[in-house]
Amino acid sequence: MGLDHASQPKIEVSSMNYLLSCHCGRNTIVTRSQAGQVVLCACGNKLSVPTLRGLKELPPADALNVYRSSSTTLQAAESAWKGWRGILVSLLATIFVCSIGYGAWNLFQRLRVDTSYTEEVERQAGRELIDKMDLHALNDTFYQFTKVGVGEKSLPPFKFIQDYAQQCEQAIYYSMGVAAVAALGATVLMMASLVGSRSKNTGTP
Repeated sequence: MGLDHASQPKIEVSSMNYLLSCHCGRNTIVTRSQAGQVVLCACGNKLSVPTLRGLKELPPADALNVYRSSSTTLQAAESAWKGWRGILVSLLATIFVCSIGYGAWNLFQRLRVDTSYTEEVERQAGRELIDKMDLHALNDTFYQFTKVGVGEKSLPPFKFIQDYAQQCEQAIYYSMGVAAVAALGATVLMMASLVGSRSKNTGTP
């Protein structure tokens, strides 16, 4: 049997055409000249066209039947998104977009952080500053330390930079993980809705 799918989109509705149903719920228009051949459904399944005698048992592809067939498919697809599935998919899509945006923002912030400023660099900068001081400046600095002290304990600049870079990296990982879970959940729900709509069309459980 030959596979005839190039001529499928060009078939026009007439009294000599018939509706050949697929288990996906769609109807494919076939002609008497395709009797005994194999055609492709829009879902990709191969459909065997009955013989000329078997074609007479198929519903004719008049304008009313074609309209009813397309309306049934559209209603089944729309009903699958009415209710908790549609709301949940919309929520997951919102979470996905927000997670991607939050991850991109943290990535931008991480790229702006210069982590080359390490503890050793800061110590070297302090040594160079001390080396540039004259004796009078060193005495004044020593006097301030002995009188006032070093002040409140604070986080060194290099440590603050490293901690901020690490926080950005963790936020990127977390946001990408949440986005992946949301995308997977939305995909599963969409596939379940599609399978459910096909089952309703074919009448299978």
